[in-house]
Amino acid sequence: MRLYRAEGLHIQKSEIHGYGVFTDTHINKGDIVEVLPIIQKVKHNDKEYCGSIFTHSAFPYLDGKHFWHASGYMGMLNHSSTPNLDWSIDYDADIATFVAIKDIDKDQEININYERAGK
Repeated sequence: MRLYRAEGLHIQKSEIHGYGVFTDTHINKGDIVEVLPIIQKVKHNDKEYCGSIFTHSAFPYLDGKHFWHASGYMGMLNHSSTPNLDWSIDYDADIATFVAIKDIDKDQEININYERAGK
């Protein structure tokens, strides 16, 4: 799959935490929001990694032993216990695909569940 980013995404101050990802357009449930390369894979207990600025943009691998970093806008997503976005990984191609799991209205913050196990 080719790399992709939906139109209308932008970063702005968030009521959840710091900055977040928002949309200028309506996104339908099932729409692909962004397709990104996995830019780094690191072990869970990597001390250098755990203290890095990338900790916020880390997503778990299914093996439960590694994290990977998101590039693009998805590295700025905030957590929600009721997320409107989810992701899947193509391990052979090292590509992550972020898909809307709910309709996302214009000007709404896009978020994920940090605690999800990368399924």
